[in-house]
Amino acid sequence: ARLGLDRTRPGRDLLAGLGLAALIGVPGLGLYVVGRALGITVQVQAVGIEPHWWAVPVLLLSAARSAVLEEVIAVGYLTERLRDLRWAVPASIAASALLRASYHLYQGIGPFVGNAVMGVVFAWYYHRTRRVGPLVLAHFAIDLVAFLGYLLLPPELLASWGVRGARPVVPRRPRLRIAPMSEAPKDPAGTLGPHQEPAAPLASTSDDDASQAPSAASGATP
Repeated sequence: ARLGLDRTRPGRDLLAGLGLAALIGVPGLGLYVVGRALGITVQVQAVGIEPHWWAVPVLLLSAARSAVLEEVIAVGYLTERLRDLRWAVPASIAASALLRASYHLYQGIGPFVGNAVMGVVFAWYYHRTRRVGPLVLAHFAIDLVAFLGYLLLPPELLASWGVRGARPVVPRRPRLRIAPMSEAPKDPAGTLGPHQEPAAPLASTSDDDASQAPSAASGATP
């Protein structure tokens, strides 16, 4: 309750969370696209699962876990501990923002800057309101939109934004079949023994390959 993660004002917290999500999420997407165009942001794959029936509940739980852990620890808990140590407000905000940005640095300079800005806004909001609930809701909304959008949007659209699609097109391997005995090669030279029969060649399902396989095999020496 000290961090403001309770149900005392759910309506106001929800509205504030959605507002923060829009304030951070839309510019964040633009910053990612610009970073990809400039080559300073790595190609992110937000979802590592295929679109099965259980994908949505798994993504909901993943978004909730990230939102609670990051906002409670990197904003609420850290801010309160630094306050106990009598840190100035600007220094506390900077520490929270740099902590958030540091564990996103693997994504490139663009996400590092974006998460630093997000950290400043979220830490400032917490200093003003002493409520981490709206921050958890905002983080949850941002991750949920990113996860579900990545999973449900067409791969072509994601590729145009510099994002790897969740459903890559995998080329199908040609199936093999055993050619009928009527297509088996003959033995005009009499090189096979009396109890030996010519081996039937493997042919692909392609009509051209199937028609060429007998003639090619008949000209080969055993």
